[in-house]
Amino acid sequence: MILSGLCLTAAIVPVLGATEISGIGQNSGEVGRYAKFEVSFSLSRTYNDPFDPAIIDAVVIFTRPDLSTVTVPAFYFVPYEVVGTDPETYSNPGPA
Repeated sequence: MILSGLCLTAAIVPVLGATEISGIGQNSGEVGRYAKFEVSFSLSRTYNDPFDPAIIDAVVIFTRPDLSTVTVPAFYFVPYEVVGTDPETYSNPGPA
C-alpha cells in the first residue's frame, strides 16, 4: 500500500502457529498531513493473551521516500459500551 510517498508493510508474528490475515481495510482513501491513518484487519484465530508480544505481535513498517523505515506497533481492540457513570465499568457487546 502506498501512502503519499510512504510504503506500508504489515507484519504479524504469531508465535504459536500460522495465522491468516483477512478483512484488511483503511479508514480513508486519502489521508491529509498529520491526519490519522487507520488500518483494521482480522486474524484467523484467537489468542489467550493478545497483549503479549511473545504470543502474537503485529507491527506496521512505514518506508519513507529515502527508504528509511519507521516501525509502529499495532494494538488489539475490543468494542465496548460504557454503562452508567463509573468510567471503570464496561460491557462487552459480543465475542472478541
